[in-house]
Amino acid sequence: MFDSFLPWKMASRVRILSFVLERIKRGDFSQKAPVSKSDSIGKLGIKINEVAESLAGKMRRLEIERVQFETVINNIDEALLVTNNEMVVILVNPAWYRIFRTDPKSLGKPLLEVVRVPEMYDSMKNAISGGSRTEAEFVYNDMFFVAKNDPFETENFSGCVTVLTDVTKTKKLEGMRRDFTANVSHQMKTPLTSILGYSEIILSGAINDKTSSEKFIRTIHEQSLKLKALIDDVLALSKIESPSFALKFSEFDVNEIVEDCVTELEDNTNNVSISYEPVNAVIRSDRAAIRHVIHNVLDNAIKYSSKNGNVQVAVIKESGCIKISIRDNGSGIEKDELDHIFERFYRVDTSISVPGTGLGLAIAKHLCDRINASISVVSDPGKGSTFELSIPFSSQQ
Repeated sequence: MFDSFLPWKMASRVRILSFVLERIKRGDFSQKAPVSKSDSIGKLGIKINEVAESLAGKMRRLEIERVQFETVINNIDEALLVTNNEMVVILVNPAWYRIFRTDPKSLGKPLLEVVRVPEMYDSMKNAISGGSRTEAEFVYNDMFFVAKNDPFETENFSGCVTVLTDVTKTKKLEGMRRDFTANVSHQMKTPLTSILGYSEIILSGAINDKTSSEKFIRTIHEQSLKLKALIDDVLALSKIESPSFALKFSEFDVNEIVEDCVTELEDNTNNVSISYEPVNAVIRSDRAAIRHVIHNVLDNAIKYSSKNGNVQVAVIKESGCIKISIRDNGSGIEKDELDHIFERFYRVDTSISVPGTGLGLAIAKHLCDRINASISVVSDPGKGSTFELSIPFSSQQ
C-alpha cells in the first residue's frame, strides 16, 4: 500500500535498499546501495554503505582473530579443554584427541560421558565453585599428567579452561634418580661394611697378629678398589649425561684400540681366551669414548663367559660404518631381559656373583648415543650372547 503513494522510481530505489539490507543481514557486504541522488533515500544509501563497510571490516578482523586462535590452540603441545559451568564440553584441541581418542562429536556432551578421569573432574568442579585455579595430577593409559584448571566468567558465558601437561618423562626421570640413588647406596654398603668391620678388628688388637692383620688389610684394599671402581663409574656416567660433555674427534685405526683392550683383558680370572683377527679400519670419532665402549662390552663378555671359555671379537667394514662383534659362550640372556641389560645396575642373573659395578653396559650405551653409534645384542639362552657395535666412519656432525 505504501508503494502506491510513491512515484514508481522512488519505490524502485526503496526496494533496492531493502534488497541490500537483506544481503547485509545475511553477511554479504559486497552489495552497495545506490547513492546517485542527494535526497533522503540517497543519504540513507550512503549510511547503509558506511555501516556495511564497517561491519565488513569487523568481520575481517574477527576472521583473522579466529584463524589466529585456531592456529594457536591447534599447535600447542598441551591438551586444552573448555567446559561451561555444567561441565559440558565446549572446546578441545588436537592434543586432547591424541591423548583421549575421543569422538569429535563429543562437543556439547557432559565431560563424564566423554572421558572419565575423577581427579581432573573433581579439580575442575572445585575451580568453578571456588573461583580460583586448581591443579590435579592423574595417570591415564600409563601416562602422567598435571591438569591446571582456571575458571572464567564473561557477560554471557562462564566455565573452566583446563590445560593438561604431560609430565611422564619428568616422573620417569624422578623415578630413575630415586632408583639410581638407592642402587648406588646399596652397592656402596657392602664394601663400606667390610672396610669398617675389618678396620675395627685391626684397631681392636688384630694389628699385632701379622698373619691376620695382613689378611684383613688385603680385604680392606680389595673392597676399597671396588668402592673406587663404583665411584669412578658413577662419575663417568654423570659426566657423559651432562650437556657440557665434550667430544674430541680425530682419525684413528679401531684395530689399535681393539688390540689394546684384548691385551689388557686377556689375563682374567675366568681363564677366558679371546680370539681376534686384526682388521685395519680407520674412522673419525672420539678415541677415548670408543675405547671405553669396547673395553666395557668385552669385559662384560669375559665376566659372563663360562670358565675356560672363549670370546670372539670381529671387526667388519660395511658401507658407511664399521661393525664390531663381541660374542661370548656364556649362559645367554632370556628374551624378556634383553630390553633391560643397558639399564643402570641391571644384572641378568643375581644368583651368580659377577664382579663389577653394574654400570658398564649403561656407560657403553650412553657413549654410543653421544658419538652417533649404536649398540645391540642378540642372545641364545644356554649358548651365549653377541653384542654388536655399529660406528659410522665419521661420527662428527
